Amino acid sequence: MKKHNLEIKKINFARSGRQILENISFSIFSGELLVVTGPNGSGKTTLLRLISGLLQLNEGSISLDNQVINNSQNLISHGRIHYLGHNNCLKNSLTVRENLKLWNLLLFRKVNIPFEILKKFSFDSLTNVTVGMLSDGQKRRLALLKLFLSERKIWLLDEPLRGLDSQASDIFLSEIEKHQKLGGIVIYTTHRKNESLKENQILQL
Repeated sequence: MKKHNLEIKKINFARSGRQILENISFSIFSGELLVVTGPNGSGKTTLLRLISGLLQLNEGSISLDNQVINNSQNLISHGRIHYLGHNNCLKNSLTVRENLKLWNLLLFRKVNIPFEILKKFSFDSLTNVTVGMLSDGQKRRLALLKLFLSERKIWLLDEPLRGLDSQASDIFLSEIEKHQKLGGIVIYTTHRKNESLKENQILQL
C-alpha cells in the first residue's frame, strides 16, 4: 500500500482587501483525518479550494508526497484528490444511472455500478429517476456515492453531512473509517461540534 502525505506550510490568503487565512500550517498522512472547524465565513471552504488548486495561493506552499505543488496544477484534474463542495456537481437533466455512468467516463473507467452500493444508499429503486426530481438529501447522497466510487486517496469534504438524515450520516461516517483503514487521507470541514468522527487532528479557524 502506497503511503501519502500532504503538507501545508504558512498559507496566507486575502481577497478584496480582507484577510481570510493567516499562517495556516499542518501535515496529514495516510490513514489520518483532519477536521477543520469554525463558524461560517472563517475560511474553511477557501482552505479546501486552495489545497485542491481551485484557488491560487497568495503565500505559502502545498506539498503532496514531498513534492511542492505549483499554483498552475489542479490536483482534482490530475486524479489525486476528490473535492466535494457545497455544490453536488450533478446533472439534473440526467437520471441517477446516467450521472453515475458519466462519472465513470470522466474517470476513464468502464465498470458497472455494483447493485449492493446502490442499495446501501437507497438508490436501487431510483436509478431511472431524473436527478432534478430528487430531494436535497438524495442529491447529497448521490454526490457522496460518486465520492466512494472515485478511488482517489485524498478526500476534501466541505460540510459533507449537509442535508443527510441520521441513517445516511452513519453510512457516510463508516465509509470514512473504511477509507482511512485503506490508507486514505480525509480533510473534513464542519461548523458543528457534535459530529461523531474519530478525528486524528482538529484545526480551528
